[in-house]
Amino acid sequence: MDKNLLIAENVLKHVGGSENIDSVFHCATRLRFVLLDESKIDDDEIKNIDGVFGTMNAGGMYQIIIGQNVEKVYERLCEIGNFKKEKMLDEEDSKGVIAEHKDKTVKKIANNVLSYVVASMTPVIYPLLGAALWNTFGLILGPNVLNILSAESGFYVSTQILYSAFFYYLPIYVGYSAAKALKISNPIWGMLIGGLILSPNFVSLLENNTTLSLFSFINVPIADYGQSLLPVLIGVWLFSYIYKILSKVIPSILFGTIAPIIIYFVMAIIMFLVAAPLGTYIGEGITNIFMAMGNSILPIRLLAFALLTALWPMLTLFGMHLPIALTAMGLMATSGQDTFVLVCSTSSVFYLYGMALGAFLKFKKKENKATAFSAFISGFIGAICEPILYGICLKSKSSIRAMLIGGAILGIIIAVFQPVYYNIGVGNIFAVFGVYAGGGSANLIIGVGISLFAVILGLVAVILFAKYDEGENDAPKN
Repeated sequence: MDKNLLIAENVLKHVGGSENIDSVFHCATRLRFVLLDESKIDDDEIKNIDGVFGTMNAGGMYQIIIGQNVEKVYERLCEIGNFKKEKMLDEEDSKGVIAEHKDKTVKKIANNVLSYVVASMTPVIYPLLGAALWNTFGLILGPNVLNILSAESGFYVSTQILYSAFFYYLPIYVGYSAAKALKISNPIWGMLIGGLILSPNFVSLLENNTTLSLFSFINVPIADYGQSLLPVLIGVWLFSYIYKILSKVIPSILFGTIAPIIIYFVMAIIMFLVAAPLGTYIGEGITNIFMAMGNSILPIRLLAFALLTALWPMLTLFGMHLPIALTAMGLMATSGQDTFVLVCSTSSVFYLYGMALGAFLKFKKKENKATAFSAFISGFIGAICEPILYGICLKSKSSIRAMLIGGAILGIIIAVFQPVYYNIGVGNIFAVFGVYAGGGSANLIIGVGISLFAVILGLVAVILFAKYDEGENDAPKN
């Protein structure tokens, strides 16, 4: 047998196979591998291969020393592994390969995170739209708009029940779909993880406590996590690894008895100590940063407006918007007005409404048009922007870019015209007149005008720049 082929076959086997190789090159004496998972390397076996003089891991590459025969071994390796043959590397070339690999790795991680979030949210879009639209009916007919129905009316109360039946338990629904996205065999575990932070016994502690002594030895913060999806997305992801580990170490005959006890214990600690408070901790840090930037010199202040308006949808998506919104409301209660956070957040959601309307005009499939238009109505009239976030903004990378870039432009426009927010209200077309009233007709015109301009800007951004794949399987299943 060809000795070079034998060396190549053994090397391929002990670096984890062709599926573990991102790229392979050679220099004057060594094979150089960029591997996806270096834990799969069997270094001792590779060193024992006849024709291999040693190994080393340096500069981000796993290197196998072959000697002057390296080019022939490399050719055989490319043949059996179906790799593209590359030119011989020098040290500068190696640095470029590593930089490219790191860039691809970062992009791959970002793509995986986005795919996980989208796969977790897509199944809930239609139920979400239904709840949002019923809430919209109640809002229009209720005491806040047309005043046809009183707050005690059976119809009005029913719309609120339908709305809360979805939104209150949203972490449980997302826990289930996240578990399905990660191919967890029993997705009910995902529902449990979402249910942990909604437990009535935990939520009731909010009235008189700030911390809980979990299992009597770990102090964890008590807060309302019902509006944040970050905890359950993190929790289900971590659970997928914990479950695999337990499956390996616990004998199958004992697994059904021991594993559930351990899972409850471990996941309670993870959720209440790490995953659930994480959004709050990050949100508080973001709040401090934005408040400092908003009160800084003009260039930094402009940057603050651009960033906050652009990032507000993502902060909302992961429940990180609450600390900064509550801080702004507290300051508004003292001063009677706001020129930064609430103005940016309201304008940002109107930009999302424009994106939904743009998607309605751009989509070709009837079911996608119906989804986009329903999302627009639930936001523009009902002030519910989640259907737009999950069904429009996260539907493609180009849509995310349109959301962020257009939001930044809108933020700069807000900073230039400086509308003043005088009354706290929900972000819909009815409330926007009230929030800017109080500072004279000029402020009202500017505030309402920017809100409507945000809709147009979002619409144009989607039509011109967003690209959507309308294949057979892109629409959520009911």
